[in-house]
Amino acid sequence: MAVGPATLARPAPLAGRRFTLRTFLEREAVFGWLMLGPGVLFLLVFVAYPFFYGIFLSLEERRVASQGTFVGFANFVTLAHDAVFWQIARNTLVYVAVTTVLKLAGGLGMALVMNQAFRGRNLVRAFLLLPFIVPTALSTVAWMWILDPTFSVVNWLLVHVKLISSGYSFLGNATLAMGSLIVVNTWPASRCWPACRPSRPISTRRPPSTAPPESSGFSTSPCPSSSRC
Repeated sequence: MAVGPATLARPAPLAGRRFTLRTFLEREAVFGWLMLGPGVLFLLVFVAYPFFYGIFLSLEERRVASQGTFVGFANFVTLAHDAVFWQIARNTLVYVAVTTVLKLAGGLGMALVMNQAFRGRNLVRAFLLLPFIVPTALSTVAWMWILDPTFSVVNWLLVHVKLISSGYSFLGNATLAMGSLIVVNTWPASRCWPACRPSRPISTRRPPSTAPPESSGFSTSPCPSSSRC
Protein backbone atom coordinates (compact mmCIF):
# COMPACT_ATOMS: atom_id res chain seq x y z
CA MET A 1 0.00 0.00 0.00
CA ALA A 2 1.61 3.24 -1.15
CA VAL A 3 1.46 6.18 1.13
CA GLY A 4 1.82 9.65 -0.39
CA PRO A 5 3.65 12.52 1.25
CA ALA A 6 1.67 14.37 3.82
CA THR A 7 0.79 17.95 3.04
CA LEU A 8 0.86 20.63 5.68
CA ALA A 9 -2.17 22.84 5.75
CA ARG A 10 -1.39 26.53 5.98
CA PRO A 11 -3.73 28.84 7.82
CA ALA A 12 -5.76 30.97 5.52
CA PRO A 13 -4.99 34.69 5.65
CA LEU A 14 -7.30 36.68 7.77
CA ALA A 15 -9.73 38.57 5.60
CA GLY A 16 -9.95 42.25 6.30
CA ARG A 17 -6.95 42.33 8.67
CA ARG A 18 -6.22 45.94 9.54
CA PHE A 19 -2.76 47.30 8.86
CA THR A 20 -1.07 48.77 11.93
CA LEU A 21 2.31 50.35 12.50
CA ARG A 22 3.16 47.78 15.15
CA THR A 23 2.62 44.82 12.85
CA PHE A 24 4.63 46.56 10.14
CA LEU A 25 7.61 47.19 12.45
CA GLU A 26 7.49 43.64 13.80
CA ARG A 27 8.28 42.22 10.38
CA GLU A 28 11.76 40.70 10.31
CA ALA A 29 12.96 42.58 7.23
CA VAL A 30 11.59 45.93 8.41
CA PHE A 31 12.94 45.55 11.93
CA GLY A 32 16.37 44.52 10.62
CA TRP A 33 16.68 47.59 8.39
CA LEU A 34 15.37 49.74 11.22
CA MET A 35 18.23 48.57 13.44
CA LEU A 36 20.84 48.91 10.68
CA GLY A 37 19.61 52.32 9.56
CA PRO A 38 21.38 54.54 12.14
CA GLY A 39 24.72 52.78 11.69
CA VAL A 40 24.52 52.86 7.90
CA LEU A 41 23.54 56.53 7.96
CA PHE A 42 26.46 57.34 10.25
CA LEU A 43 28.92 55.57 7.94
CA LEU A 44 27.52 57.29 4.87
CA VAL A 45 27.66 60.78 6.39
CA PHE A 46 30.95 60.63 8.32
CA VAL A 47 32.96 58.04 6.33
CA ALA A 48 31.74 57.56 2.79
CA TYR A 49 30.93 61.18 1.97
CA PRO A 50 34.26 62.66 3.23
CA PHE A 51 36.18 59.87 1.50
CA PHE A 52 34.67 60.36 -1.95
CA TYR A 53 34.57 64.13 -1.57
CA GLY A 54 38.28 64.11 -0.75
CA ILE A 55 38.97 62.12 -3.93
CA PHE A 56 36.94 64.69 -5.88
CA LEU A 57 38.90 67.58 -4.37
CA SER A 58 42.21 65.90 -5.19
CA LEU A 59 41.32 66.15 -8.88
CA GLU A 60 40.79 69.90 -8.70
CA GLU A 61 42.88 73.03 -8.27
CA ARG A 62 40.89 74.90 -5.65
CA ARG A 63 41.65 77.78 -3.35
CA VAL A 64 39.78 78.51 -0.15
CA ALA A 65 36.33 80.07 -0.80
CA SER A 66 36.79 79.91 -4.57
CA GLN A 67 35.54 77.79 -7.44
CA GLY A 68 37.74 74.84 -8.27
CA THR A 69 39.19 73.91 -11.63
CA PHE A 70 39.41 70.29 -12.74
CA VAL A 71 43.06 69.35 -13.33
CA GLY A 72 42.90 65.55 -13.32
CA PHE A 73 45.97 63.85 -11.87
CA ALA A 74 48.15 66.98 -11.97
CA ASN A 75 48.21 67.22 -8.17
CA PHE A 76 49.45 63.64 -7.87
CA VAL A 77 52.18 64.29 -10.44
CA THR A 78 53.30 67.32 -8.44
CA LEU A 79 53.45 65.30 -5.23
CA ALA A 80 55.42 62.54 -6.96
CA HIS A 81 58.22 65.05 -7.61
CA ASP A 82 58.08 66.62 -4.14
CA ALA A 83 60.82 65.55 -1.74
CA VAL A 84 58.83 66.69 1.30
CA PHE A 85 55.95 64.38 0.36
CA TRP A 86 58.23 61.34 0.18
CA GLN A 87 59.81 62.29 3.52
CA ILE A 88 56.35 62.45 5.11
CA ALA A 89 55.38 59.13 3.54
CA ARG A 90 58.57 57.50 4.83
CA ASN A 91 58.05 58.87 8.34
CA THR A 92 54.45 57.65 8.35
CA LEU A 93 55.49 54.17 7.20
CA VAL A 94 58.19 53.88 9.88
CA TYR A 95 55.85 55.21 12.57
CA VAL A 96 53.02 52.82 11.72
CA ALA A 97 55.25 49.78 11.32
CA VAL A 98 57.22 50.25 14.55
CA THR A 99 54.21 51.13 16.71
CA THR A 100 52.22 48.18 15.39
CA VAL A 101 55.02 45.70 16.13
CA LEU A 102 55.67 47.16 19.60
CA LYS A 103 51.99 47.14 20.52
CA LEU A 104 51.59 43.54 19.42
CA ALA A 105 54.80 42.23 20.96
CA GLY A 106 54.56 44.27 24.16
CA GLY A 107 50.89 43.55 24.75
CA LEU A 108 51.24 39.84 24.06
CA GLY A 109 54.35 39.55 26.23
CA MET A 110 52.73 41.29 29.19
CA ALA A 111 49.57 39.22 28.72
CA LEU A 112 51.58 36.01 28.95
CA VAL A 113 53.35 37.27 32.07
CA MET A 114 50.11 38.38 33.71
CA ASN A 115 48.59 34.98 33.00
CA GLN A 116 51.07 33.44 35.45
CA ALA A 117 50.16 33.05 39.11
CA PHE A 118 52.12 35.38 41.40
CA ARG A 119 51.39 37.51 44.44
CA GLY A 120 49.96 40.93 43.73
CA ARG A 121 48.86 40.11 40.17
CA ASN A 122 45.52 41.89 40.53
CA LEU A 123 47.25 45.02 41.83
CA VAL A 124 49.65 45.01 38.89
CA ARG A 125 46.75 44.54 36.50
CA ALA A 126 45.03 47.55 38.06
CA PHE A 127 48.14 49.66 37.45
CA LEU A 128 48.16 48.51 33.83
CA LEU A 129 44.70 50.06 33.44
CA LEU A 130 45.93 53.51 34.45
CA PRO A 131 46.63 54.64 30.85
CA PHE A 132 42.94 54.14 30.07
CA ILE A 133 41.69 55.75 33.28
CA VAL A 134 43.76 58.93 32.96
CA PRO A 135 42.00 61.47 30.70
CA THR A 136 43.70 62.26 27.40
CA ALA A 137 44.16 65.94 28.33
CA LEU A 138 46.04 65.10 31.53
CA SER A 139 48.11 62.47 29.73
CA THR A 140 49.07 65.04 27.09
CA VAL A 141 50.18 67.56 29.73
CA ALA A 142 52.21 64.87 31.48
CA TRP A 143 54.02 63.86 28.30
CA MET A 144 54.69 67.52 27.46
CA TRP A 145 56.38 67.83 30.86
CA ILE A 146 58.32 64.58 30.41
CA LEU A 147 59.60 65.64 26.97
CA ASP A 148 60.27 69.27 27.88
CA PRO A 149 63.92 70.16 27.15
CA THR A 150 64.26 72.28 30.33
CA PHE A 151 62.04 70.61 32.96
CA SER A 152 62.07 67.03 31.67
CA VAL A 153 62.20 64.46 34.43
CA VAL A 154 63.99 62.10 32.04
CA ASN A 155 66.75 64.63 31.43
CA TRP A 156 66.98 65.34 35.16
CA LEU A 157 67.40 61.64 35.93
CA LEU A 158 69.98 61.06 33.18
CA VAL A 159 72.02 64.08 34.26
CA HIS A 160 72.00 63.11 37.95
CA VAL A 161 73.16 59.57 37.24
CA LYS A 162 75.98 61.03 35.11
CA LEU A 163 74.89 59.38 31.87
CA ILE A 164 74.67 62.71 30.02
CA SER A 165 76.11 66.14 30.67
CA SER A 166 73.16 68.22 29.41
CA GLY A 167 69.52 67.55 28.66
CA TYR A 168 68.17 66.51 25.25
CA SER A 169 65.56 68.30 23.23
CA PHE A 170 63.36 65.30 22.53
CA LEU A 171 61.07 67.10 20.09
CA GLY A 172 63.79 69.29 18.58
CA ASN A 173 65.74 66.44 17.00
CA ALA A 174 64.31 64.43 14.11
CA THR A 175 65.42 61.03 15.43
CA LEU A 176 64.47 61.73 19.04
CA ALA A 177 61.12 63.19 17.97
CA MET A 178 60.22 60.02 16.05
CA GLY A 179 61.22 57.81 18.97
CA SER A 180 59.34 59.98 21.46
CA LEU A 181 56.14 59.87 19.42
CA ILE A 182 56.42 56.10 19.07
CA VAL A 183 56.78 55.71 22.85
CA VAL A 184 53.84 58.03 23.53
CA ASN A 185 51.65 56.09 21.11
CA THR A 186 52.75 52.63 22.27
CA TRP A 187 52.54 53.31 26.02
CA PRO A 188 48.75 53.07 26.49
CA ALA A 189 47.87 50.63 23.72
CA SER A 190 50.19 47.76 24.64
CA ARG A 191 48.56 47.48 28.08
CA CYS A 192 45.17 46.47 26.74
CA TRP A 193 46.07 42.82 26.33
CA PRO A 194 47.19 42.10 29.90
CA ALA A 195 44.20 43.97 31.31
CA CYS A 196 41.80 41.88 29.25
CA ARG A 197 43.28 38.53 30.23
CA PRO A 198 41.24 36.21 32.46
CA SER A 199 41.77 36.48 36.21
CA ARG A 200 42.79 32.82 36.49
CA PRO A 201 45.49 30.97 34.56
CA ILE A 202 44.16 28.99 31.64
CA SER A 203 44.19 25.27 32.38
CA THR A 204 45.27 22.94 29.60
CA ARG A 205 43.93 19.83 31.33
CA ARG A 206 40.97 18.18 29.70
CA PRO A 207 37.83 17.92 31.85
CA PRO A 208 36.83 14.41 32.92
CA SER A 209 34.72 12.74 30.26
CA THR A 210 31.17 11.87 31.17
CA ALA A 211 29.46 8.83 29.84
CA PRO A 212 26.43 9.49 27.64
CA PRO A 213 22.99 8.56 28.92
CA GLU A 214 22.11 4.88 28.76
CA SER A 215 19.11 5.64 26.60
CA SER A 216 21.32 6.93 23.82
CA GLY A 217 22.42 3.42 22.85
CA PHE A 218 26.11 4.36 22.51
CA SER A 219 29.05 3.24 24.60
CA THR A 220 32.43 4.84 25.13
CA SER A 221 34.08 1.65 26.40
CA PRO A 222 36.48 -0.19 24.09
CA CYS A 223 35.16 -3.03 21.99
CA PRO A 224 35.34 -6.24 24.10
CA SER A 225 35.91 -8.44 21.09
CA SER A 226 38.38 -7.77 18.33
CA SER A 227 36.14 -9.55 15.84
CA ARG A 228 33.40 -6.97 16.38
CA CYS A 229 35.85 -4.12 15.81
